[in-house]
Amino acid sequence: MDTKHCFSDNFAPNWYRCKCGAEVHRSDMEQRKNEECPSRVREAAAKLAADPLGAVALARSIAAQERRLETDKAKLRNLQSTCDHDWSEPKYTPDVREAYSTEDLHGHFVEGQPPRMVHVPREEKPKWTRTCRRCGKVETTTTVAETVTKAPRF
Repeated sequence: MDTKHCFSDNFAPNWYRCKCGAEVHRSDMEQRKNEECPSRVREAAAKLAADPLGAVALARSIAAQERRLETDKAKLRNLQSTCDHDWSEPKYTPDVREAYSTEDLHGHFVEGQPPRMVHVPREEKPKWTRTCRRCGKVETTTTVAETVTKAPRF
């Protein structure tokens, strides 16, 4: 918290007053504004005593941000539910787990021999993604529709 004077009350032409009662002429403001303000120092000390780690203030800030996030999510859901979607072409975006090797910890061990290595192959699960050009909604699917195309053969 800033504990410097806050000369904001313009009580007369070119004269300013801080909450602590200190008065300054406009010409001396640059020099005086860097001085400690007794009332702001007391406020900062009281705040620190009430919440020494700043945890309460941080928790309140997080709660307020979470409320704003939930409000914004609700607004977005409403916009997306009323949108006449203009979908992009589906893109193939598989979920991939790369191959790796590991020790077989569940297998049978022979005393005096190292555990055997097991190779786990690369795994790819098909998935397609499309995005609405208007509202930004993203949809993914792992299901496919089988299509049969008949073409003449000469």
